[in-house]
Amino acid sequence: MHVQDDLVYLQDFPLFESWDFGHKHPAVSWHQLLPWGWWNILACWMGDGQFIDEAVVAVAALRTEMFPHLLAIQVCCDPAGVQGQGVRHTNVEVLNAHLRETFGANVGAQYRTDANRPEKREWAIQQISSAMTRLIRGRPALGIHPRCEVLVDGFEAGYVFDDRAVLLNSRLPNVRRPRKDGWYAHLQNTCEYFQMSFGGLDVPDKIADVDAGRD
Repeated sequence: MHVQDDLVYLQDFPLFESWDFGHKHPAVSWHQLLPWGWWNILACWMGDGQFIDEAVVAVAALRTEMFPHLLAIQVCCDPAGVQGQGVRHTNVEVLNAHLRETFGANVGAQYRTDANRPEKREWAIQQISSAMTRLIRGRPALGIHPRCEVLVDGFEAGYVFDDRAVLLNSRLPNVRRPRKDGWYAHLQNTCEYFQMSFGGLDVPDKIADVDAGRD
């Protein structure tokens, strides 16, 4: 019931883009939050062995194809993208250079410095799960376009909690951790970053702009 092929981009409202970095399977998803309370996941992309400069080009082409009359965009990303060792530019720096060249100097990716902590990820998963259980005006609060095949499979059964025992010296022994399966987790993580950055509910600690580097 969450998969709906009539979901379309509405130009009157911002498009949200969320990135999960990585060379093996970089991933991006596109979202809209509508004033009626609906969260629509409109499209997604997952690469296969691309470096960030290649991924940016591929995503830009798909973005133009999917949203040809894009008026407003807000972007969030994996905070790991601000780290760089032995590279000239970090993932976030490459992404922001593209965003600002394309959309103007005021557009840049945001991130939460704590977004990959287990308790924050669990919070985001709970919020996403809650959206999937609510009906608003006769349809689920969370809708997803059928072209998002990997995301749909992940929501249905692919993205699961790790059933391995928690380490005895774990800082948070009661917090469940999703399985890092190398496939479903990438796009699911983009939804979690979106929820933490733009989901509209209070999350402890503020959001930082990647260039400011604030906690």
